[in-house]
Amino acid sequence: PMMTTTYSIIYSFFGANPMAYHVVQLLLCILGAFILYLFLKKFFKPVFALALSIIFLIHPVNSQIVYSIPSMQEPLMFLFGISALFVLTRSQNTKNLIIASGLLFLSLLSKETAVVFVCVAAIYEFLYHRDRLAVFLKSVATPVILFLILRISAVGFRNIAQSAPVDDLSLGERMIMIPSMIWFYIQKFFWPQDLATSYYWTHKTFTFEGFWLPMIFVMIILAIFVSAGIFIYKHRSKKLFTAYIFFAAWAVLGLAPYMQIIALDMTACETWIYCAFTGIIGMIAIIIRSIKLKFKVKPIFAILLILPLLIILGWRTSVRGLDFHSQETLSLRDIAVTEKNYLAMNNLAKYYIDNGDPKKAEYYAEKSIEYFPAVSNYINLGVIRQKQQDFVGARVAYTKALKLVPLRVVYENLAIVNLTDGESTGNIKFLEEALKIYPNNNRLWNYMAIEQAAVGNQEQAKIAILNAYRLGTIPPKLYEAIMNKTPLDIPMPDSDRIIKIRWE
Repeated sequence: PMMTTTYSIIYSFFGANPMAYHVVQLLLCILGAFILYLFLKKFFKPVFALALSIIFLIHPVNSQIVYSIPSMQEPLMFLFGISALFVLTRSQNTKNLIIASGLLFLSLLSKETAVVFVCVAAIYEFLYHRDRLAVFLKSVATPVILFLILRISAVGFRNIAQSAPVDDLSLGERMIMIPSMIWFYIQKFFWPQDLATSYYWTHKTFTFEGFWLPMIFVMIILAIFVSAGIFIYKHRSKKLFTAYIFFAAWAVLGLAPYMQIIALDMTACETWIYCAFTGIIGMIAIIIRSIKLKFKVKPIFAILLILPLLIILGWRTSVRGLDFHSQETLSLRDIAVTEKNYLAMNNLAKYYIDNGDPKKAEYYAEKSIEYFPAVSNYINLGVIRQKQQDFVGARVAYTKALKLVPLRVVYENLAIVNLTDGESTGNIKFLEEALKIYPNNNRLWNYMAIEQAAVGNQEQAKIAILNAYRLGTIPPKLYEAIMNKTPLDIPMPDSDRIIKIRWE
């Protein structure tokens, strides 16, 4: 609820002005990076902590979190989570534990994978303040339990709707994909060249390119980090090794929720590395810090050394921002750099529907269905068929969508298609079934009133129009025609058909 609450607050002050949402989101990201800087000062010198925080802020793999308004849950989650960790570093009194627990609760209300911050906070207490770990766990138990109660009562344990190709895989098949997913995030961290908003690749078997090659690369990277940890343990201070373990745990826990143990709505997403990012840069920074040079590097020279990296990362992030110019630009970019991106195809179909280009819309809707048949692309195909006055084709598309997920909008669209196509008897039965599922739907009751009036059932039409009136707005002329038995002609959208209400 934190994201929708934030949206509501912005809307209350600025209305539906996209710039206001972008500015707030940018400020959230900057504030999160600043608090990260304050937190990292516990482990590194201020100049080094500042450099790491700036890298976190401007890294291209995190750019979607700044540019894409629907990603606002990510900076909200991070801001509250990193604030909780910062509070834990300030002092060891009970008041700070309660404040940290409250911040973790707000982080959970921003995005449920903030459970990572709860675990990271517990690990921090275990490594640095073991004497108060039990007190911390008690203080954080209440908000975690409260969050679980709110979450389960609102939406259940999980959304069972099929929304991505990875949903079609068994748990074992999804586990085969873990090396390729880990390698994906490593690649994007070190080489953020080809970026997209979502990724949908799948493979069910132990292929060389899909499993063994990524496994080899992941094992090499893992061996490097483990070897570095062993070196730090044997040749450097215990304090440095403890910090390395802390950041390593953060990196692993940050990626763990996205390894498809529970099937998610895409195979991978760049925003999903946001939480693990701090752990990764923390590990690398500890490794750099453990390297003892024969000469002392002054802060000004350290800044000059890292400045080219910051310029390159900032330039790539700025270029990435151009992709968000429009839905068309963004979707075409996604298609260019990802394989079988059904969502990008579907977004393009919606874009061309809204901009009056049915041929392009039809092509991308059908292509999207070819890659992955989902309720959203069948809805778009149905809308296209309606606008082309192909009501049989629209009915087929909506019926297929309905078999996947019984959404309200599908029932509404199918009802209006039946109305337009003149299937009164069958549509009344259909509307009766739909209203059993959505008894408080104003549109469905309006459609029922039209159908009952069209076949001369005044009493049933009265019941329907009164229910529609109780639940929302109604066409005044339709109400008058039903209540007073007056004739009425109702033109149907996207059609030449006119429903004539005539009373015997």
